[in-house]
Amino acid sequence: SSCDGLEWTGHGMLLDYDFHQNKELGHVWELPVMLPLKDGDGKTVCHVLLLCACQIEGDIVETYYFLGNWDAENRKFRKLHDKARLVDLGKGVFTGPSGFVTPDGRSVLFTIAQGRRNFQAEQEAGWAHNGGMPVELRWDGTDLGVRPVREAESLKRTVLLESDGTGDVSEQLAAHPGNRLALELTAVGDTASVCLCAGEERLEVRYDRNAKHLGVWNAAGQEIGRWRGAVDDVDIGGELIHFTCYLDHSMLEVYLNGKKSVSLRNYFTESRHFQVSGEIRSLTLWEMAAAYNLD
Repeated sequence: SSCDGLEWTGHGMLLDYDFHQNKELGHVWELPVMLPLKDGDGKTVCHVLLLCACQIEGDIVETYYFLGNWDAENRKFRKLHDKARLVDLGKGVFTGPSGFVTPDGRSVLFTIAQGRRNFQAEQEAGWAHNGGMPVELRWDGTDLGVRPVREAESLKRTVLLESDGTGDVSEQLAAHPGNRLALELTAVGDTASVCLCAGEERLEVRYDRNAKHLGVWNAAGQEIGRWRGAVDDVDIGGELIHFTCYLDHSMLEVYLNGKKSVSLRNYFTESRHFQVSGEIRSLTLWEMAAAYNLD
C-alpha cells in the first residue's frame, strides 16, 4: 500500500493456497481481479478472486477463481475452498480477466478470447484474438454464477425461429444459417445439447444432469472441453436445462442455467447453423446486430 505512490509498505501474501492442489495455476498469476458477489437482493455474500494462470508446464492458460471473504483490515483474501475453480469450460479461450462494478451494482468481467489459428493464418487475417462476451458475476446460492451482460439483449433483432419443440427442430434451425445469431433453449429431461454445424464440421456442447457434466465434443466424437473431474461439476438440481448461446463469426459462447460458460473458437468456412437435441420445451433463434457501427 502507498499514500503517495512513492513510498510503499508490503503486507505479505494476498492469498495462502496449496500449490500441490493447484499446479494448474502455474508460477505466474496474471491480471488478478477481485469483485463482490451479490445475491438476488443485492446483498454482498462474498468475493471472488480471479486470475489468469500462465507460465504453466504442460498446460494451457485459463482463468481460475477462488471464492472467499476480503479482510480489508489485514489485507487478506480468506478463501472458502482449497481447489481453484474454472469460470469457463471451453479450454483455453476464456483468458485475461478484467472487471469492475457498474453504477447499478453489477460485477462485470471482461476477457481476452484466445485465438486458435497458426501464426501464418493470423498474419494473413491481420488479427489474432478478441474480447469475449462481457459477463455478469453473482452469487447463485451455492457458487459463482455467470451469465451474459444484460446489455447484449439490446442487440437481438429479427426472430428467425420460435418453437415449442414439436416437429424436427434441427431441420428448422438448419434453414436459418448465419454468423451473428443468438439462441435460447429450454429442455426437460436429464440431457440436452446445442451443436454448431458447418458442412462436416461440428462443435457440440452437451449437458448431462446426472453426471453434472458440461462438455464439448468435436465432429470426431472427441471431448475437447476443459474437464478435470468433480471439481468442474455443474449441478443445476431440478431446474430445467437452459442454454443461452451467442454465435459471432469465429466465436461460440454458451451459458448453462447462469452457472457456467463455455467459450469456443470456430473458423468454419462453410455456412454455420445450429442443431439441438433433447426434449425441447421452448426455443428461440434471433439474428443479432453488430455491437459496433463500423460504417
